[in-house]
Amino acid sequence: MDKKALVILSGNISSTPRAIKVINLIRNTHTVDVLYVKRNVFWDKQDTYILKKNYFDSYSIKYSSISVLKKILIRIISVISRHLFNWGIKNIHISAWASQELNILFFFKTKKNDYEIIFSHSGSLYPAKLYSKNFKIPVIIDIEDYHPGEQIENDPDNEKLRREYLMEQLLPKAKLVTYASPLIGKAILNLSCSTKIKNHLLINNCFPSIEFIEPRDNSTSKKVRFVWFSQTISYNRGLELILPVLDRFSGKISISLIGNLNSNFFEKCLKQYSFLEISPPLLQHQLHNKLSEFDIGLAIELNSSDFNRQICLTNKLFSYLQAGLYILATDTPAQIDFINSHQSHGLICKQNSNDVESMIVSIIENISKIRDNKCERFLDAKKFDWEEESLKFQF
Repeated sequence: MDKKALVILSGNISSTPRAIKVINLIRNTHTVDVLYVKRNVFWDKQDTYILKKNYFDSYSIKYSSISVLKKILIRIISVISRHLFNWGIKNIHISAWASQELNILFFFKTKKNDYEIIFSHSGSLYPAKLYSKNFKIPVIIDIEDYHPGEQIENDPDNEKLRREYLMEQLLPKAKLVTYASPLIGKAILNLSCSTKIKNHLLINNCFPSIEFIEPRDNSTSKKVRFVWFSQTISYNRGLELILPVLDRFSGKISISLIGNLNSNFFEKCLKQYSFLEISPPLLQHQLHNKLSEFDIGLAIELNSSDFNRQICLTNKLFSYLQAGLYILATDTPAQIDFINSHQSHGLICKQNSNDVESMIVSIIENISKIRDNKCERFLDAKKFDWEEESLKFQF
């Protein structure tokens, strides 16, 4: 296979399941190299497993491993770039260096290449520009999260402007722009560059059908089985809203939380609940197999988190959907639109304890019907299988 492609990630491979699916898709027609950033020790171990399993040719950037002198130099460049941007001096390099110190490292690490196509995932717009030789090599940019709309801790107003500026400058030069929810697509097209974006389309965050198994019969279970998963079990993920309400029904329900457990969060927020089962993270196919054991999937996103949370459709939503679970989703704009379009698959609750309680009562009262329809939901969700969704891609 002579054609070569480069996939660039701004984080660990294993923390980016959407990119893994695309990598495997590109491998049907290209030899693929993966450039990624080592950000977390736990995900490093998962990366090793994925690399061995899939035989990716890969190379990584690890900020913590560079010399103290280089770190100082990078910090100086970043600080100067922020001042220049704030004074109105803008270009792609200044904006990128001011936005992320990692972009400066990418600038110095760029290598000569003979790639025929570059795939850029979310936060890797700037290195995609570098590796594509100023877009002489075609670039596909995938926007899984709307980064200008995320919660920003340092210099939030200017950082939002920097992220928007980079998108406005770089998206129109892409061969194709894809996005992970209809409202993320709308936010992109509301940028001033929208009329210049040549090709764009929605690619849902769905998964290969082989990872899901026929739903298990829970009819003999006396308790309604809820499940929630995330990379990290911690603050500001909706658990503070849902768990005190579920506690009122502890004799009638059980809930499993799956992910990396924040020990401080456990001591302050989880330790008191006896109906909880907490499990460490699972590999993606293991997680999707396990979901067949449950009745209800919790998609508890909060409008108060940030704008991106309001407009995104998460991995967990599609995991629940494809497993045939009934979904209890909070009323973010994106989830309202999705559940309204697929009403047999779940219901919406407002982001307050009274409405959550009302919806849980309804679920408990109707659990027999919900379980009876599980196989029907599982089969209906096959229209979202990655095998179908991936056909939208044209490389």
